Amino acid sequence: VQWISNIKYKSHSSHDLSCQLMEGCYTSAMKKKLLLLPLAVILVNGGLTSCTFGTNNNEKVYLSFRRTISFDALADSYDEPTILFHHFDEKVEKNGVTTMEKRYIANEMEVQAMLDKKASFIVAAVPDFTCLCWKNFVKDNLSIFITENNADVYVVDSKTVLKNESWGINTSGNDPVIAIMSNGKAAYQTAIKDGGELAKDRKKLSAWITDRANFTSLYWVDEEKEVDSLMDSPNSVIYFGRSSCSDCTYFETNFLFDYFKDPNIRLEYPVYYVDCDVEGRRFKNGEYDEEQWKAYKASHHLAETENNKAGYGEGYVPTLMQISSSKTVDAMDVYLNDTVKKNEEGHYVVEKSYFTEARKENHYLDYIKNYTPLEGLDLGTCEEEGAKAYYWYREKLAAYHNAYAKDFLDSMTIKIMPAATLA
Repeated sequence: VQWISNIKYKSHSSHDLSCQLMEGCYTSAMKKKLLLLPLAVILVNGGLTSCTFGTNNNEKVYLSFRRTISFDALADSYDEPTILFHHFDEKVEKNGVTTMEKRYIANEMEVQAMLDKKASFIVAAVPDFTCLCWKNFVKDNLSIFITENNADVYVVDSKTVLKNESWGINTSGNDPVIAIMSNGKAAYQTAIKDGGELAKDRKKLSAWITDRANFTSLYWVDEEKEVDSLMDSPNSVIYFGRSSCSDCTYFETNFLFDYFKDPNIRLEYPVYYVDCDVEGRRFKNGEYDEEQWKAYKASHHLAETENNKAGYGEGYVPTLMQISSSKTVDAMDVYLNDTVKKNEEGHYVVEKSYFTEARKENHYLDYIKNYTPLEGLDLGTCEEEGAKAYYWYREKLAAYHNAYAKDFLDSMTIKIMPAATLA
């Protein structure tokens, strides 16, 4: 794997691999030395990288996220490689002072939340974190695999695994287990035997995983300075969501994860996922802070302001956004967040939506192929009430929103050419 900072870029006669990649969404981040991305994501998304070789391509798991890895984290990982694992903020109170500290061991709620939304991801189940076999495996093998592939790896205690039999992860004595999770449980797993080839041979570990999993172009962004860099970079494509947001879960489960499984397209620009349910965004010292959240949505173009007509009200997620060269919104898609009311005739009518008649001609919706204003749309009647009625009209609205989200992402993609045509 080559890193972007070392790439001598060249175009291909068969199709343009987009010099805008180097001049666009990465340029500012490169200058600030924040984001690391492997060459594989530039060349293709899907079936042409070494990550897709294997005998059972049709049974491969499409991992839902990759992760951005900051240069600071990469430097620190030489001394403490575990910081490369997926981390979570935990509230800690010491001497009356509340601080947030990073934890690199996931608890069962965090893993279960990913399984509930049918996300696919890598888990390392560890029986003994003090064991040299585990420490050496992380330092000499697993951490390098993570940085080479921008892999998103969750580490859990084997005791947590034993409490959650539905996960389908089998513990193996004192050996760590690597599992690829999909559709709510382990799809593939293997024990990392001390002294075995997967423990000591990086190529063998990489082959075991990449023979069973594909990497997508959806990147989880951890650090706020990385988000700031994206907001300051032309052609950045960002997905703002929340891990606890029901609309976001629905969006990911019923559309987004499946979109990235299409082998016939590759993204011209990676999509960066910003989870807003973290410290500094929705939370301050571990508590929800309404004023901070409102300010964050305004400063990140989610809210409609005098300088950002593309925003929606006070700002909502899930939202897809592309930043233009002028650091404003070039394209915007707000998924669901429609207000629906039942009228006197018993019809469910969309009372409020991002997609209005007034927005129809705005440039930030130019990606939509067939525009239907949703505000004022009559969804018909439903015999059910309450939650069942909500699920009914959400399905109705999702048909429109899925089409708009597809148009948005399609506008950021090009068709993959046959491998033989690549120089």
